[in-house]
Amino acid sequence: MTDNFTPEKTNPAPKMSLEDWKAMKDQEKSDVFKLLDQTTLDLAEVPGCFLRYLDTQARMNRYTVSNALLISAQMPEATKLRTFAEWEKEDAKIKKGSKSISILEPSEFKKADGTSAIAYNVKKVFDISQTSKAEEVKPYQQKDIAKLIAAMLDTCPVSIDLATEIPVPGTAAYFDKASNTLYVQKEGGTADYVCQCVARELGFIEASLRSPDADRSASHADAVITGYLVCKRYGVPTESLDAERAASKYKGMNAKDVRKDLSELRSSAAKINDRIYGELYKEKAPRSKGSTER
Repeated sequence: MTDNFTPEKTNPAPKMSLEDWKAMKDQEKSDVFKLLDQTTLDLAEVPGCFLRYLDTQARMNRYTVSNALLISAQMPEATKLRTFAEWEKEDAKIKKGSKSISILEPSEFKKADGTSAIAYNVKKVFDISQTSKAEEVKPYQQKDIAKLIAAMLDTCPVSIDLATEIPVPGTAAYFDKASNTLYVQKEGGTADYVCQCVARELGFIEASLRSPDADRSASHADAVITGYLVCKRYGVPTESLDAERAASKYKGMNAKDVRKDLSELRSSAAKINDRIYGELYKEKAPRSKGSTER
């Protein structure tokens, strides 16, 4: 107690020196990169790890591969991430005991020679399920499958041939590279199955655009992974797309090369999804004067 009867603070928290703060941040960043590399290597080794990443990437499609990997390792069910301050702005309170999720945020800086470079800092975020707005999380609704398939075909960058029989049996869709044609079998199975087959073949098309000289067998894993991401994005079942087996392509690769390859596949899926989204939600053009319906 002081002379003016105000209580003295007992055991005040010691201030951290700048050096200690930097050391703490460096260790924090090191731990996040270790988690990232280990999660990347686990994709081809640990059962379920690859599908967990793909499901996260499809749902959190705007996040980089690195951040989707980090999210899949810490909270694979996450749907909406914000910092503590950002949640406060949305009048949401973080639940007591909630553990933050660490992701990486790029930051541009000038090097000594005046050139620009990118550094990565750890960014701590919380999912909406960890906040007072948790009840606002809604289950994902599958899109109308017929409209989805139509949008896939209407925006396909190659010729479409709807046929009773297609060049290769045992599937509902097949991309023929020689004729640059996507064959889709009429009555080729359930709508879900047809959608999966079309999504996979769109993956083959993207693979052929990236690597024109690659044959179909060399592009199979890429096509399956791309198709899986597309289907998951729109809530379509994926039982005919064996993405878990496709993960074997990453055996023996270093973590950085795996992420580079996954980034290309993420971009391929994004191109397809952007076309589909634009077709599904495009505004109907206003009817010009004098036009008639047929």
